[in-house]
Amino acid sequence: MGQVNEDEIIKLLSNRKNSIDPYSLKEIYSNDLSDGLKALIAERLGTMEKEGWEVIRILLKKYGVQSPLIKAAGISHQDGSREFLLDLLLEEESNDYNIEIYESLACWGASIPSKLIEKIIKEPSKRAKLAGLELLSFKAHLMTNNELLNAMNEIFDDFRDEILIKVITILQRRDGEEIVSKLKDLVISGSSITSEKAISALGCIRSQNSKTTLETLVKILPQGRNLELVQKQLAHNCIQ
Repeated sequence: MGQVNEDEIIKLLSNRKNSIDPYSLKEIYSNDLSDGLKALIAERLGTMEKEGWEVIRILLKKYGVQSPLIKAAGISHQDGSREFLLDLLLEEESNDYNIEIYESLACWGASIPSKLIEKIIKEPSKRAKLAGLELLSFKAHLMTNNELLNAMNEIFDDFRDEILIKVITILQRRDGEEIVSKLKDLVISGSSITSEKAISALGCIRSQNSKTTLETLVKILPQGRNLELVQKQLAHNCIQ
């Protein structure tokens, strides 16, 4: 399809005055379109929930598994789309799309089996680990502190700040000796970015456990920025 026609489609999709129904989008979607435009149409279908999912199913049958349609299935938030995505993970031919599937399942994290989430977290790629941690963030409220820490056990030694920051974001919603102890370890062993985030997390928890841990860090940290940040957290969080 030529660029002029793609421009016309973009104008049609951008015109908020004229709503477009999912079956009209089905007629527009084509493998001849650019990847960006296919993604735009698929995303629009995803926001149409049940009707959108019905059209996404038709397009999957016609064109096969494609990244834009996988992402659209996740956006639709339908029970059927969740089952479709989980089934895809069981098919060998879906390997090229596994990370897209993980990301698309994020909103269903609470209902995804813990073993599957742990398996995703153990994958080597940063994108897979982040997708697994996003799933875990939705599952965490159903887990004990030890279950949560065990699920992330292998990831604490990861050197990538983006991954460890996501870990800390999950941990700071909790309390307990095991949680604050792990955050303390990240303060001591992490990069400057990770350490600062872990110190901030200890301050956000605002419990006696976190206060005691901050007081311990004051005694063991050398002079420098981390020590100053810990002292500020203690000054700003007057926990009795």
